[in-house]
Amino acid sequence: MSFQSKSNGSKNTNKRNLSSSSLSPKTEENKSKFFCTPNLYSTLAKDNDVDNNSSSNIGQYHKSSKISNLPPVYIKDVSDISSFTSSLLSILKPSDFICKSTPSHLIVRTQFREHYNLLLTHLMYTDANFHTYQPKVIRPLRVVIRNLHPTTSHEDIIAGLSDLGHHVSNVHNIKRFSDKTPLPLFFVDIKKSDTNNLDIYKIQFLLNTKIVVEKPHPRKGPPQCHICQTYGRTRSYCHYVPRCVKCGEEHLSVSCNKSKDSLAKCALCSGDHTANFKGCPVYKKLNKNKPKISPKTLPTVFPDAQAKPKARSYAEAAANNNSTADIITTVLSQFITNLNSVIGPLISLLTECKPDVTSSPRQCSSSDTIRRGSNDRRVFIMTTRRA
Repeated sequence: MSFQSKSNGSKNTNKRNLSSSSLSPKTEENKSKFFCTPNLYSTLAKDNDVDNNSSSNIGQYHKSSKISNLPPVYIKDVSDISSFTSSLLSILKPSDFICKSTPSHLIVRTQFREHYNLLLTHLMYTDANFHTYQPKVIRPLRVVIRNLHPTTSHEDIIAGLSDLGHHVSNVHNIKRFSDKTPLPLFFVDIKKSDTNNLDIYKIQFLLNTKIVVEKPHPRKGPPQCHICQTYGRTRSYCHYVPRCVKCGEEHLSVSCNKSKDSLAKCALCSGDHTANFKGCPVYKKLNKNKPKISPKTLPTVFPDAQAKPKARSYAEAAANNNSTADIITTVLSQFITNLNSVIGPLISLLTECKPDVTSSPRQCSSSDTIRRGSNDRRVFIMTTRRA
């Protein structure tokens, strides 16, 4: 026993103590048998990441500047398409615009806002005759505010709506068409926002006044440009030669010197009326050919639901009443004719027979026949009642 203890003690004393640092490689070797070398191309990977980030930023910039529904540009009096295209290629790339020819205009479309602005700047610089429309992304929201006093200043309205979180771009007081009297109505243009545009319809009080905010009534006809007097566009995006609304000459309507005694001349049809006359053949033709807007979503119709009667004019209602009266008169006349044909034989049959009151009922014979007359009929009726 002592030998064993001595041998164990000598074995423990002679054993070399290992440090923790020397033991760590053995543990790692037990876990993994692969040796990993450092990546010599890590710097290149960082450069590639920088390039990818820069390319993604460029794509994001183009994506932010891209507008899905940019309005087309209608250009008139293009004499040489080759020279026109070459002038556009001096400021734009071939993939930045698309052209389309019609009998009256050359239509040019772009995809990005920067290209659209460059195109308009180039056309205005070259004095081209063109028109376009306002992009939807910058088109304001127009509302009507009722019950505000006509003398309310526009600055107070803008300040009051700004306190409620609405950015106003324009305020216009509505006047009566006949005598130009100011009305307690205001057109207000609100800049588009993703947060509170629709909240403006919930406003009930403004500048210590109870108001009503509503949508403007839809326009009855197409808009008319106050520069070239053509229907279908507005003066803000028209770059044609101006035409006078009174005399039809090539100048603005404000600078017209025509006297009131001289006849007017339409700039559209050369008639003896002003260009904004609603009886103009051009205006009537546009309203006649105006397409009917079909509803986007059809309402759900249940089988038990009753259809609402269609609104009729006074002439239709009067004509329908006359036809109804004629039908009723015809039916009544037919009914009276049929009633006479049934009652006549019945009365003649009853007057041929006179029943005997004292005797039991029996069949009528020729001896019971009485003469026709009012007295005999009265006696017959009285005897039948008593029986």
